Amino acid sequence: MRRALFVVVALVAFGCSGEDGVDSLVDISDEAAGDNCAAGGVAIATGDDDDGDGILDPGEVADTNYVCNPGGDAGGADGVQLVRLDDEPPGVNCAFGGVAVNSGTDADDNGTLEDTEIETTTYVCDGAGATTANIIEGNISITSSLDAQLLAVFSEVTGNLQIQNGLPMTDLEFPNLVTVGGRLTGNNDSLANLSFPALTSVGDFVDIVAGDELTTLSMPVLATVAGRFEVAGSGTDLTIDASALTSTGDHLRIRATGATSLDISSLVTVGNRFWIEDTALVAIAAPALTTIDNDLWINDNSSLTSLAFAAPLTTVVDEVEITGNDSLPCADANAVVAALTTFGGSPADIQDCL
Repeated sequence: MRRALFVVVALVAFGCSGEDGVDSLVDISDEAAGDNCAAGGVAIATGDDDDGDGILDPGEVADTNYVCNPGGDAGGADGVQLVRLDDEPPGVNCAFGGVAVNSGTDADDNGTLEDTEIETTTYVCDGAGATTANIIEGNISITSSLDAQLLAVFSEVTGNLQIQNGLPMTDLEFPNLVTVGGRLTGNNDSLANLSFPALTSVGDFVDIVAGDELTTLSMPVLATVAGRFEVAGSGTDLTIDASALTSTGDHLRIRATGATSLDISSLVTVGNRFWIEDTALVAIAAPALTTIDNDLWINDNSSLTSLAFAAPLTTVVDEVEITGNDSLPCADANAVVAALTTFGGSPADIQDCL
């Protein structure tokens, strides 16, 4: 059966520091049907950025490999064509290490390019004493498993990172991504596990819509979000790990109906509203939180039995509303209000508790 090639559209190029301080670049682009690929595909071009403009110009291309759609000269047997990027250690292929760009046909249809399926490999090598600078300039959308494989090697996206719905994967990890300069958004019904193990900062907001299958959202070293941090949707026994998050520039809102665990143990300041509603959380704890620059709203969490902000929470600039949490002891809600030294809103609204 013929299948379409997964093609990266948003991703243009990435680079590594090369010989004599010149960056080496890889450019991945669509290849039209023709001599190189009878049915079209992807061209993977490599070369040095001699003029230093961050663009792999035609005159700078040293080598080009093709990943072709089924029917193409380099495409091999019918099946999805994949690209995998691996770190290349110092050795015969790259004296000082670099990146190996592997491509081939997914013969066993498991969505992963196995070592035995690799048909071509291109190397982007570091120079002596260089540090790899794997940066995507601008925005990128993850629309296929190939997009996810390509992004796995990058440490920074200067613009927005969007995870599109319809992605045919259950597990998605960005192992080397440290910084997103713009927005980080995701809305996918298939994902069970979404992980950002190295992500430390987001320059705009985080907005994740959990599908029914999502059980894990892991951002264990994310420290700062310049805008809002929001997790909505459903999820199934969903665990949210934002344990290193210290501040948000806008509101923090959790409204995923299947959320059962939330770790925000390092959170100190929320730049707008702190709002947790309609979840399956049993406990909400923010032991380091000192300041909420707008409202504190805890609403309609029917399984909630424990609410603990500890002594540091002293300032809520506007309203406190803790309502509709039928299993929560009223003493927990009243203790939060009693600890406040700065409270700018009307009298606290505490209802429907034990």
